[in-house]
Amino acid sequence: MLFVAILTHTPENCFGRPEHAKAFEEIKKSWAERERLQRETGVKVIGAYINPNEHTFFFVLDTDKYENVARFLGPTMLIHHSAKITPVQTEFVELKLLKA
Repeated sequence: MLFVAILTHTPENCFGRPEHAKAFEEIKKSWAERERLQRETGVKVIGAYINPNEHTFFFVLDTDKYENVARFLGPTMLIHHSAKITPVQTEFVELKLLKA
């Protein structure tokens, strides 16, 4: 199952600020170890993107459970961000209208 995770933070909570240097180091370490983390959590990263001007991260993740996404992103990403994690489909499914 595919999930799109959109994580946003305020400029005040940006990892680029000196007061968040420790959190930034944790994120860099976690991302450097993402292959191990993917194996441990059962998550495959399909895509990872960032828009620095909008302080937003975008992830496309493949896993069988929502809980795996939360484990993969980890506390640092989820504490410092507002997150929207949505399951998505890769193709349109034929929709049938209900007859009244």
